[in-house]
Amino acid sequence: MIEGQTDYNLYCGHCHGYNGAGQVPESIQQTLDLGMLLVPAHDSTGHTWQHPDQLLIRTVRQGIQNPLAQFQMPAYGDALTDEQILGIFDYISLWWTEEQREHQGRMTEHWNDMAAAITD
Repeated sequence: MIEGQTDYNLYCGHCHGYNGAGQVPESIQQTLDLGMLLVPAHDSTGHTWQHPDQLLIRTVRQGIQNPLAQFQMPAYGDALTDEQILGIFDYISLWWTEEQREHQGRMTEHWNDMAAAITD
């Protein structure tokens, strides 16, 4: 089994799709009718690859609150280590194009550079 796949399937797949395709199609219209955002895909059609690891780790650790208490993302800070979270990212990055993986890597490096510049 691919590293991170087990954790992805256990913690993420039921909402984001076991193949990374996002919210199940049958629930999309109801979600849109409620004026809510869809549960994003993690494959190449989604936007996960547009964010640096640092932001994604924070999102997984702290969760995403939704004032309507529907389709919120729970915080997994107590359930997953940073290593496990990075393993999940490694797994979902297999669904991205090479260009998307490169872009995401540059974004992560840029955040590291910005953090270093602030602390210097």
